Amino acid sequence: MPAATKTANILRAGEEFGNGFLILDKGTDEGIAEGDIVVTSERILVGTVQETGKGFSKVALAMNPGQAYDGEILPLGVHTLLRGLGAGTFSLGLIPGDRIVRRGDLVRVSVIGISEEILAAEVANVKTPGGGGAFQEIYALALADPARLNVVLIIQKTVIPVSGSPSRMP
Repeated sequence: MPAATKTANILRAGEEFGNGFLILDKGTDEGIAEGDIVVTSERILVGTVQETGKGFSKVALAMNPGQAYDGEILPLGVHTLLRGLGAGTFSLGLIPGDRIVRRGDLVRVSVIGISEEILAAEVANVKTPGGGGAFQEIYALALADPARLNVVLIIQKTVIPVSGSPSRMP
C-alpha cells in the first residue's frame, strides 16, 4: 500500500548556517510530522521535514551537510550510505573497491515506513581505492534542484501495527 502524500506549496527557500531549507504551506493541521519525506512530483528526494507547526513545515534539504539516508546504487543493487555535502552534492560511503560503480549510475534511497521508490542522485565521480584501501570514494549530484521547485509532495511515514490499523512512525 503506498504511503499517504500531501501536495504542498513552497512559501520560501533559504539558507541558514550553510544549510538549505524550504518552508511549506502544510503542517500539523494537515497531519505532517517531523521525519516525513519531501519529494518532487517525479518522486525525486528533496529533503526531510525537520520542524512543523500549524500551517507550515520546515524542510532540511537532503544535500545539506549532516543529512544521511540509506541508499542503493542502481543497477548494481549495492547498498550505500548517502551523505549530504552541500551545494547539491552527496558522498556515497562503504562501497567495496571490487564493485564496479559507473558515472551516471542512479542512487535510490530507502526510508523505513515508505515502500515507494525514491531516487536521489546520479553518480558523478568514482575514485577506486589505491594503496590497499578497501572502499571507493564516490560522489553524486542531487537530481532535484530545490531552487526550481514551486510545489512538492510530502510522503507521510506510516506503519501497520499488528492490530492492522495505520499509525504514524515515531
